[in-house]
Amino acid sequence: LGFYYDDMYQWGFGAGIDNITIMGEETRAVDFGLLSMVSPVSDCYLSENEELILAIKNMGDTDAMPGDMITLQMTVSTGLIAEEQIILENMLTPGEILNFTWPVDLDLSEPGSYDFEFLLSSELDYNILNNSLNTRIEVSGPVVAEILNQDLLFCENDPPVLIQVDPAGGIVSGTGIIGKTFDPSEAGAGTHLIEYTYTDPL
Repeated sequence: LGFYYDDMYQWGFGAGIDNITIMGEETRAVDFGLLSMVSPVSDCYLSENEELILAIKNMGDTDAMPGDMITLQMTVSTGLIAEEQIILENMLTPGEILNFTWPVDLDLSEPGSYDFEFLLSSELDYNILNNSLNTRIEVSGPVVAEILNQDLLFCENDPPVLIQVDPAGGIVSGTGIIGKTFDPSEAGAGTHLIEYTYTDPL
């Protein structure tokens, strides 16, 4: 930034003239925003070294240029606190998304809820309303498929019995099984194995 000052006083006319010239580049203003946590996502199982990917979007109408700096802060309910600085290697045009891989492995192996809080800051950023993100991940743990019927002793001429299961939505299979019912007359005398298979949709 250049600054030039010229002070001239004209004695004959009794007038003072001041000229001030400011030379320099116009400061850019960029609107960086936190869009989402791309990975990891809720699942039955997560590992001890999960990769964390955060989506950052140029939400304004001005290009972010190589060399521009973004600071990210992360707080996890496990007690983990981390901070990273991103120096853009390429231009980030309006509407473009940068997927940033956080250089830390997360231990999300225990079933439960994990809360994440992210904060973004940059000297170029003019809109702080989209600079925070809160999200939660659920790790449900293993699903136990069960047959709930207690009385599994039948006479061959007994009527069909509904096989009660938990969680619902799986497949009951075995001799004498028709849909979700067991038909003693179809199975015939003897001991029969009934299986219930459930696949978690997560």
